[in-house]
Amino acid sequence: MKAQIFVLMAISFFVTTSFAKKATYLPEKRINQINKLTNSKKIHQELIKLKKQNKKELKKLEKEKTYLPNKYHYLITLDFLLDQIPARLNQMPTCKTLSLRLKNAYKTDWKDMPSPTHHLWVSFKKICKRN
Repeated sequence: MKAQIFVLMAISFFVTTSFAKKATYLPEKRINQINKLTNSKKIHQELIKLKKQNKKELKKLEKEKTYLPNKYHYLITLDFLLDQIPARLNQMPTCKTLSLRLKNAYKTDWKDMPSPTHHLWVSFKKICKRN
């Protein structure tokens, strides 16, 4: 009897943790990992991966039709920011151009930019052209 209960508990734990790993999308954690990188080529590749993953998450959230305004706003903002990254690293705009583009899009001062702008800017500065 105890063995059966143990087996059932082990199975339920495995199933729960397996689904939790697949279902969890943590862009903040990914951005932190990307911010720690120093190789501009690797940073660019990881940002492109994040861009694809974020688009999938946005579609998933829209399909679910759940009311999560904070998460949705964050993902839309992240999507816009990641759309500023071209497919090729050598096509990346200058930091100044990128900064002006974002300020113009949000019609606000830099300090008032929505989240995750400042968080992602750490990586942007590492890959944008200096001028």
